[in-house]
Amino acid sequence: MTEKDVHGDVLWVWSYPAVSRELRDLFIRKSGLSDDTDSNVLQPFICSQFQKWWHYIFTIKTESAALPKVTHVSLVLLTRDFNPEKYECLASILTKLYTKTGNPASMLESYLSVITKGKCNSEDNGMFVVTEYDRRQAFTAACIRDIIAKFGIEVILLVTGMLLKKRIVLYHSSVEELLTVTRSLPAFVWHRQDWAMIYPYVLFGSPEMSEMKSHSHFVAGFRDASVENRPDLYDLFVNLSTNEIVVATHAKDEVFHAVLPLSGQKECLFAVAHHGTSAL
Repeated sequence: MTEKDVHGDVLWVWSYPAVSRELRDLFIRKSGLSDDTDSNVLQPFICSQFQKWWHYIFTIKTESAALPKVTHVSLVLLTRDFNPEKYECLASILTKLYTKTGNPASMLESYLSVITKGKCNSEDNGMFVVTEYDRRQAFTAACIRDIIAKFGIEVILLVTGMLLKKRIVLYHSSVEELLTVTRSLPAFVWHRQDWAMIYPYVLFGSPEMSEMKSHSHFVAGFRDASVENRPDLYDLFVNLSTNEIVVATHAKDEVFHAVLPLSGQKECLFAVAHHGTSAL
């Protein structure tokens, strides 16, 4: 748990169990609380992974009487599974408990109830129940049809990149947009069932970026537009703000050679985009 006070100081105030200094620093940076950023443009929910742990960061502005000197709180949940909807809901419940009481013990009680009983009470939403969040639903929450409509015929480059297990880097200023698209791309290669290769939001120059670079293929999202100038990091660069896809020079021969046999799938892709299908 991180707090930002009325003086603008940001402190890591509590955790269960303890986490390393490296992780604390990373999570504080990702929360945006340490930046001189307008609180109205803070990213309320962040999902990504590092060291084979998924982290879910939930950040809110608060005017709680129980925390009179605190302006913002940011909660991080570390888990082994990818399920953004599940952990956004749980993080919201725990954060509201903390801001209401100002006591981590009340939050810990509900957290341990989820661990031991698979459920906890929620004042706003009744009961949070783990079994209501199927892991497969996190995989099927893809926006393939929207991606096809967004990129048109060039979507075949994304399909090819996924089939060839290429390094795909995406840029957008919105973390929400990055999560939406990064989590959707593995659905183009559904038979692999591989969501472990996505990094929805990576900080430029961070330890997670070094980890990402050690993998032969991945889908990674960045909010720093300068990543486009680092072709050593990617085979395909996707600018989600301008709907442009760039194939790095070193990858052009392999990617474009593979595109030709796939060209017959274009009609199928556009049928999905225009008419829709429940399978996607």
